[in-house]
Amino acid sequence: MSDLNSISLPPLSERLAAAVAFVKCGNRAVDVGCDHGYTAIYLRNAGICPFCICTDIHAGPLEAASANITRYNADGIVIRLCDGLSGVLPGEAETVIITGMGGELICRILENGKNVVFSAQELVLGPQSEPEKVRSKIYELGYHISDEAFVCEDGKYYPVIRAIRWAAAEPCCEFAATGAPEMPRETELKYGPELLRKQPPELCGFLMKERTRYESILARLDTADVETDENRNRREEIRHELDLIEQALKVFL
Repeated sequence: MSDLNSISLPPLSERLAAAVAFVKCGNRAVDVGCDHGYTAIYLRNAGICPFCICTDIHAGPLEAASANITRYNADGIVIRLCDGLSGVLPGEAETVIITGMGGELICRILENGKNVVFSAQELVLGPQSEPEKVRSKIYELGYHISDEAFVCEDGKYYPVIRAIRWAAAEPCCEFAATGAPEMPRETELKYGPELLRKQPPELCGFLMKERTRYESILARLDTADVETDENRNRREEIRHELDLIEQALKVFL
């Protein structure tokens, strides 16, 4: 690998920069749904990972990734056309990276690729929606959330989550001696146990905006001309969301 000052690094969005920052140096990585391949190229050219796999279910992104690999003169990267982790063998990567997808899809990929997930050491995940489902799945799969970032892109906020293994007695497993960590509470699953611990101001601002948004929805439901079962159920859902927000905001007091 050339000296860092003499090589070219691709531009990274705020989310990808946060994801790259979480990857353990020296780990082989797989980037699922690689898009333009910038994550893997950066990891290789910055000397963070000795080997990377780029996967995508569509040929188009892989063609773009291949062109960018050549453009940035990156080596040690292979591309594979496959659904999720289906084209990756257990033990090929210590780090699994999945960003830019909805939470439900990320959970499906992790579940269907459990053989690869169980052989890895860390997960770096950036759900665009339903982060609570992703955080819950992390613990179900024998991982523990070790760090989180909260980034703003195009006016929207997204969590980026780093999780490490605790299951199976391995040297890298810091929880092996003490047993499984507890599943986070509902508020923590919704807004992130590490984010609530770190208390970034961006999260506080996001929570306050969410509170205003839900209060507005509740006010409209309360003034509806006709009361329906759908309205009643929706009102209960909104009140529950507001309760979670209030619990999360308490950490900033």
